[in-house]
Amino acid sequence: MSVMTFSRKAAVLLLAVLILLAISGVGVRAENERNVIYDGEAKKIVSLPDDDLFFNYKELVPGEVQEQRIWLNNKDFNNVKMYLHAEAAEAEGFDTPEEKALSDELLNRLSLHLDLTTADGNVRTIYNGPASGLPETSGQGTLKDDIFIGEYTKNDQGIIDATLTVPGDLENKYQEALGRVHWVFICDVAQSGSKTEGSGARRLQGCLDSLTVWVLPICWFCWHY
Repeated sequence: MSVMTFSRKAAVLLLAVLILLAISGVGVRAENERNVIYDGEAKKIVSLPDDDLFFNYKELVPGEVQEQRIWLNNKDFNNVKMYLHAEAAEAEGFDTPEEKALSDELLNRLSLHLDLTTADGNVRTIYNGPASGLPETSGQGTLKDDIFIGEYTKNDQGIIDATLTVPGDLENKYQEALGRVHWVFICDVAQSGSKTEGSGARRLQGCLDSLTVWVLPICWFCWHY
C-alpha cells in the first residue's frame, strides 16, 4: 500500500495588506468576500476576484471595526495542507524611510483578530494581536512562523474571518498613512507512492503581484490635536 506524503509545490501567494487611513465618515459597508484557491492544474495559488485580498481595509477611520471574509479552496485532486505567515513589507515599496517607519508604526497600532473555520466545521482563533503579525507579548501568538490553517481534499473549503480594529485615539499623523504587510500562503500538496515523509519535497515559490489601491479622503477635518 502506498504511503501518502506531502511535498511543498507551487505554493506561495504573496499578498500585501494595504491599509489607507483616510478622513471619511463612518458608514456600514457590505462584506466583500475573497477567495484563496490552490489550482492544481496551474500548480499555483490564486486570489479571486482580484489580487486585493483585503478590499475592506481601505479608508479606515479612528474607532472603526472592519471585517473581511477569506475563503480557502482546494481545486486539486490531491489533498492539500495550507499554512499562513506574515512578512514585513520591503523598504523599496515606500518612497522614503519615514514612510516605511510610519507604516510599521501604524500596523502595530491596529488590532487584528483571525478566526479559522476548517472544512470539518471546527472554529478556532489562530491569531489575535497587532496587524503587523508580530506582537510584543508571546501570549498573543504570532504570524511570523507558519500557522497551519487546515488540510483540504478536492473542493473542500475553509474560512478565515479577519477583524481589524482601529483605535479611537489614533493621532493625526496617521491621516492618509498606508500600512503594508505581506501575507504568504503555502500549500503542501500530497504525493502518493513515496515511502518517506517529505522525501523529494521541494518548495516552488510563485508570487502573485498585489494590487496597490490608493483611496483619496472624501472630506477633510481633524480628529484631535
